[in-house]
Amino acid sequence: MQSAVRILIAVVAGCLVALGLLTIALGQVFSGVWTLLLGLVGIVVALYERRRYGAARDPATEARLRPTDEVFIDPSTGVRMRVHLDPDSDERHYLPDAAPARREG
Repeated sequence: MQSAVRILIAVVAGCLVALGLLTIALGQVFSGVWTLLLGLVGIVVALYERRRYGAARDPATEARLRPTDEVFIDPSTGVRMRVHLDPDSDERHYLPDAAPARREG
């Protein structure tokens, strides 16, 4: 997700949380809870998505990563990505694949 879209989602979600809290304070509990939950879900999505495809930036972390056979095309950029595993934490990192793409067919 592009940074501007992520920020927009977080801002709208924050407004929904504030609106939900205000609605609950004004006595409309059912509507307020739903609005509050929708805002919280938006915040969680904006924060989680950022880490989901985050590439390792620390040179020490990148040095210990081990490439796997799992590759995919990132739908938002069209770049071929390879999954790398951190043997210390079993964390997955998604880095641009250095290997040339094979032609199908």
